[in-house]
Amino acid sequence: MPFIDTRSPGEFEKGAFPSALSLPLMNNEERALVGTCYKEKGQAAAIDLGHGLVYGAVKQSRIDRWIKQLHRHPETVLYCFRGGLRTKISLEWLAEAGLVVPYVEGGYKAMRHFLIETIEAAGQHPWLVVAGKTGSGKTELLKAAVETASDIAVVDLEHLANHRGSAFGSEVTPQPSQINFENALAIELLRLGQGSASQVLIEDEGRLIGRAFVPMPVQTVIRNSDMVELVRPFEERAQAIAEDYVLRRQQELLELFDASTDVLALVEDRLLEQLGSIRRRLGGERHALLTQRLSEAFVRYRSNSDVTEHFSWIEPLLLDYYDPMYEHQASRSNRNLLFRGEQPEILEWLQERPHQPHRQDASGQRNELPPLQ
Repeated sequence: MPFIDTRSPGEFEKGAFPSALSLPLMNNEERALVGTCYKEKGQAAAIDLGHGLVYGAVKQSRIDRWIKQLHRHPETVLYCFRGGLRTKISLEWLAEAGLVVPYVEGGYKAMRHFLIETIEAAGQHPWLVVAGKTGSGKTELLKAAVETASDIAVVDLEHLANHRGSAFGSEVTPQPSQINFENALAIELLRLGQGSASQVLIEDEGRLIGRAFVPMPVQTVIRNSDMVELVRPFEERAQAIAEDYVLRRQQELLELFDASTDVLALVEDRLLEQLGSIRRRLGGERHALLTQRLSEAFVRYRSNSDVTEHFSWIEPLLLDYYDPMYEHQASRSNRNLLFRGEQPEILEWLQERPHQPHRQDASGQRNELPPLQ
């Protein structure tokens, strides 16, 4: 549903909804002045000041932007922060232009509260966690599972966080704000409630995906739900990492910059920066060796475009960093492992398994069901 968000641009940037368009009643400066006036002199004085700041051509330009959106999308709904004064004024101005527009009672605050409650109830869905070592293709499995069976749904946290979930997982575009990440996640959970999925797949994630904090109810789901483990031959994992870290990023940057930009240098610089972020865990000597190998791999890659040149630093990164970290975390988990296999085997198992998923309440407590046969 399209929304007109009449809050100030600063409020919108902190958090909004995916389908909302920022068309403010007041800009940041005007809102700050009116807010100060309200605190010092009361509502009547603040309203008078607001009308004094937003009048004439400025007022008409803002109304015209609302009207343009409403003509383009007549089903648009309007809201401000609490559904109070700013909503009232906006609706009055639109009524003067001959338009009656629906609005959100309680405004953004009420919708935000509703979405927080939706996240808190995450445990009610039939979750199945997909675990696996780095490069095993967990995200690809999620996509394939949805295409394979109509009764399977997924929640892709990395997509919502715009981050691949590791020290090397940052994307070309920035991550959403924490509030926007949570809002998008809650909307995905609402979609689950409207469907009839017999199992919902979610990737095994930690507390943070980049700088996006996974809400505690979802962390509880990941810690307590049954799981499948995706396995993949080591060389295929190295190939997948090389394609992701080098080829994909190279292609994305080629689309952003003109032909005069050395995008490979940008990719290399970013990888060196990310490698530096885990220097302490690698140790100085290992970090220095991987740094040297990474730079040498880019020299060779420039001449032959063979992505396997990067195996020289990716393979020891997997062996010495990612795999031990995964094995350590797996050893501390008490989740029930239902199946282990490569992607085709897991997809076949998902289609054939008896659908008797356990459910959790908001506290993460399991409601036990008969074991799978």
